Amino acid sequence: MDNQTNPQCGRYAKQFAAIFILTAALLISSTNVHAAIVSNDFEAGADGWLGHACIGAGLCSVSDIDWTAQLSHIATGGSPLGGGAPIPDSGYIDLRDPGEPAVPGDDYAARLEPNPAKYTGAFSLGRTVEFDALIRTNGGGGGFDASAAPLLAIETALGTLIYLTTDLPTIDGNWKHYSINLQEDPGATPLVDGNGWVLVTPAIVDPTSAQFAAALAVQFQTTVIAEWLKEGDEVETGGIDNFQVVPVPAALPLLVSALIGLGFGARRRG
Repeated sequence: MDNQTNPQCGRYAKQFAAIFILTAALLISSTNVHAAIVSNDFEAGADGWLGHACIGAGLCSVSDIDWTAQLSHIATGGSPLGGGAPIPDSGYIDLRDPGEPAVPGDDYAARLEPNPAKYTGAFSLGRTVEFDALIRTNGGGGGFDASAAPLLAIETALGTLIYLTTDLPTIDGNWKHYSINLQEDPGATPLVDGNGWVLVTPAIVDPTSAQFAAALAVQFQTTVIAEWLKEGDEVETGGIDNFQVVPVPAALPLLVSALIGLGFGARRRG
């Protein structure tokens, strides 16, 4: 039976062809996803990044201490793109353990702030932040302060947006890669499993997409956690490499819209 005797088969064939073409466009676009809007590979130096020592998990607006003097550029042992075993002749930056604060029972976490001038406006809705992270005890011991880490913190006039993760680097292991979408995931349950965006106002809530967008629109400081191991006599460090902000693949919105349109069209004709 050919397409002329069965018009429905012809319609399905055209829809399949359209989906194939749009999917191919998405794949081609995805190959350029690492054409970063702004980035640092830290081969030449720290490039104006700042260091912060923050009480607890690292809300740096609370008792923030300028820790930039403890930021180092390391010329070897950096990360390949996407994480993995350290490689020679590859630079990265790290921040030293801030130590024990004056208040017993509280720990300091070290956070790195991307060069404020270079990254102004970069952390926009829908973009993706990617980087590789490393944790070193430098001959000491100890574990993480908690099972979930505030990986990325964006301070805003409406509260602090914090991306939580339980997928932590291996202590004294290889570089760990992270990819964080600057958009609320309606399916995430960060208050249950410790993974996803929360908004601290100071109450901790799972923000709606509208709340996330509103907060992101009035941001003023972004930091990424570097060192957050339990305090001890050792001097731990946390490294960051291959930091970049990338756009959404150009073909993705087109593909989604087209697939929705094709689906609705098929249902109407059916």
